[in-house]
Amino acid sequence: FDRIMENIGAVCDILPITIRVNIDKSNITYLSGLLDCFVEFGFKDKVSIYVAPVDDVIGSPNALCFSMREFSGEELKFMDQVIERGLGKVKVPAPNYANCGAVSMNSYIVDPKGDLYKCWNNVGREAFKVGTLKTGPQFNSNLIRWLSFDPFLVQECTECEMLPICMGGCPFSQVMNGDRRCLSTKYNISDVLRLMHKCNASKYKESV
Repeated sequence: FDRIMENIGAVCDILPITIRVNIDKSNITYLSGLLDCFVEFGFKDKVSIYVAPVDDVIGSPNALCFSMREFSGEELKFMDQVIERGLGKVKVPAPNYANCGAVSMNSYIVDPKGDLYKCWNNVGREAFKVGTLKTGPQFNSNLIRWLSFDPFLVQECTECEMLPICMGGCPFSQVMNGDRRCLSTKYNISDVLRLMHKCNASKYKESV
């Protein structure tokens, strides 16, 4: 942990660094302390930090994982703490036309054996590989499933006010399970905008 933090501190003045913190119900109570560490290591105004929910990609219910609605509340609390410590700011949610490399034409993941996959959730599950480093990408049924992902063809998505901000949510859920996994933005966007307004209003008062 210390080596990682030291390495981030060594390059954050010359490289854009984004830190992703994966959270579930087992580690959420440590999040505040982690943010304090970021302040102590001098990351203020130098790195971007965001949280993401731990997923059970196998598909079996896991009591430690947040539902997306539950996560949206924790995400909002996190944003508030980030602002309070001067570690970042709230951004206006914007359309995300390339929300995931799994559904992008020229994005692949290479596993230790040289096999190619579209989604990191499938790495090591050979039935879902889309080629190898030796053969290159193969236009097989796996690849077609990922490249055919299009939220604009899903009625539930086209009728939702979050499109195209979310671009249909996590493609893995749709491609692999036929389920919709909406992003947290769907549940907390109003509160995020209020928090952003509060933050900007506070900065305006300070400047005046």
